[in-house]
Amino acid sequence: GAVLGKVTATGQFVLSVAAANDGSQVPASILAFDVDATAEAKNAKHYVAGGKFITSELTYGAGHSATTVKAAFAGKNLFFVEAIN
Repeated sequence: GAVLGKVTATGQFVLSVAAANDGSQVPASILAFDVDATAEAKNAKHYVAGGKFITSELTYGAGHSATTVKAAFAGKNLFFVEAIN
């Protein structure tokens, strides 16, 4: 899933890009399924707490990595692993 940030002014979730300055620079959610929102905003299931994710399967916005995303979700009951055995 894509790592999303929340735009403060609208409350919408967008791909989190580290250089943004609208609130979305902070990873806040992980998209559950791929969604094409290029033409318009879409409602989609996403995780804000409670989940286990494979870091190599996530989609990161520019400036983010597994390390920055793990730090942003520290204490939020989301877990990141390199692989699931």
